[in-house]
Amino acid sequence: QTVEFAGVAVHDVVVRKTGGSVTFPSGFTCADLDLRETGNLVFRFAAGETVTCADFSADGVTLASTEERTKWLLDIRSSATANGITVSDSKAVGLAVYADSSSREQPGREGSCERWTFGALAQTWTGLAGDGKWETAENWSPAVVPGPTSRVVIAVASASVTATEAASVQNLVLGNGSDKVSLRLDNVLASAGGVDGTGGATLTANKPMTVAGNVSVRENGKLTHTELSSSATKISDATYSVNVTCGGNLTVEAGGLIDAIGKGYRTNKGPGSNGQATAHGGAVNVATMAKCYGSLTCPTNCGSGSDRYVGGGAVRLTVGNDLVVNGSVIADSNPAGGNGTGSGGSVWLTAGALKGGSEGVISARSAAVGYAGGGGRILLVQTKATDLSAYKGTVSSGSINADSGPGTLYVEN
Repeated sequence: QTVEFAGVAVHDVVVRKTGGSVTFPSGFTCADLDLRETGNLVFRFAAGETVTCADFSADGVTLASTEERTKWLLDIRSSATANGITVSDSKAVGLAVYADSSSREQPGREGSCERWTFGALAQTWTGLAGDGKWETAENWSPAVVPGPTSRVVIAVASASVTATEAASVQNLVLGNGSDKVSLRLDNVLASAGGVDGTGGATLTANKPMTVAGNVSVRENGKLTHTELSSSATKISDATYSVNVTCGGNLTVEAGGLIDAIGKGYRTNKGPGSNGQATAHGGAVNVATMAKCYGSLTCPTNCGSGSDRYVGGGAVRLTVGNDLVVNGSVIADSNPAGGNGTGSGGSVWLTAGALKGGSEGVISARSAAVGYAGGGGRILLVQTKATDLSAYKGTVSSGSINADSGPGTLYVEN
């Protein structure tokens, strides 16, 4: 049986068939690709062509190319589930695919699949233990604490999960695209694959996160850190920040947010606090002058709090390939529009190339309309590109009040 879409995008492709084969002679785009069988069913996809879908699910089927040794491409944008399948000559160009322990590459074609992982343990959050703890086995299905070979999905509506011990997984999908789901990491997380935060999901990463593959912050998704404690006054007291090392691509989609807004020092706290005047990358031109602090070329500090409001937090992203910002990366003070605000925080971005459309925002400002604190600090480092022409969005470490000094912006190509 042959199914030809002729370049037409469709909503769902759902196949339920016993035995035989289905051939797609060209690439296609759909919202949901769902392939299941009750016999020996083989799907052949057009060699060199791309199948694009938001959600991918395959159970008990064989997936192959129409031409052996020429890969068919699978571009998954949101979620992937693969159980008991056999695959050959494929490359996952969107999300990586983590197939379960009963899946395999086609015998004789081992090594023909790129960004497919076979033998991963699928683990889903249930929260049945009722304590919200990652480390409690009874919160998972199956009832085992996730480990290095686990592909973890936390998608139960209103789930709130906290991990206090170091965690290692194959990959992590947080959220289901709509309902509010949260995961707080109070220790390091390592992922051999990828991390995908879907719409409605909040990932609070208080300690460093290392991901070998891709990281996605999707529309209405958020990556953030906890605000500093009210007892934090010195630079050494600032124990929280967003700190992600990503071996692949890191994408902040339109409507996605890396959020360090108002996450810095509390009121009257921090090395740049001096009453109504607060400094960081920029000083304040008033009688109670607050001094600048931090580094132009290694910005890691949070903004300081004024006698009314708090400073911005800190974000550091180290990306092996592309950092795509179509959403926002913000470490402003808080609240936006206030008077006498704290100083802006820090944003340090290192990537092969910084890319993004005109809607992208990178900011570490003092966000007042009236009397403002000093601006924060931003460092942009590109290791493969030679200029910033691929990024069309805005970058600001300023302060919008004439009495307050702008922060610093340093670019290195």
